[in-house]
Amino acid sequence: MNRTVHVCFVGPDGAGKSTIADGVENALTTNGWTIARLNARPPVVDVRTNQDFDFTDPHAQEPRNLARSMTKAAGKFGYAWLRTLRARIQHRSAGEPVLLMEERGWLDHGVDNRRYRIHPTAAKVFLKTWRVAPKPDRTIVLTGDHDTIVRRKEELPAPEVQRQLDLWVELATTGRMGSVIVLDSTSLSLDETVAAAVDFVTG
Repeated sequence: MNRTVHVCFVGPDGAGKSTIADGVENALTTNGWTIARLNARPPVVDVRTNQDFDFTDPHAQEPRNLARSMTKAAGKFGYAWLRTLRARIQHRSAGEPVLLMEERGWLDHGVDNRRYRIHPTAAKVFLKTWRVAPKPDRTIVLTGDHDTIVRRKEELPAPEVQRQLDLWVELATTGRMGSVIVLDSTSLSLDETVAAAVDFVTG
């Protein structure tokens, strides 16, 4: 019988989500796991959005109004459930363990709402609807020294990075992410962070 684990990597820009996720994928693939990356948006939407999205300054555009933000929240909610259930069904008969991997996840829309052009009021909806949104089995929160994180990826000012770090830690301690581990990616080496993440995922 296969074992499917859904894991989400969260944290501010520069905390190392993609780097750690890649490290975990490499480690588990070597050990016989199948890895399935979960897209945040349908591919067709991703292609259209990426045509006019400045990845060097993802927070440059103003948030959409409340009505459009709530419509986006409803669409994201439906897609999040669809893609998660589809991935579990697709891999349910696999003989090897399966890791469903995503970065940012549902709650990131409430924490870093400016990236998604989400109205502040709608951002609170994302934070409050976590109980009915598809939740990962495990969440890895990447934190650390905000100055170091800013230097890694100069997209956000230090106060905003610190605000997001504080909110992620708060969410982690209030039970909104289920099984969670908080890793300081600025004090641990890359290998140490990946090893801790792998132990958490497979434990």
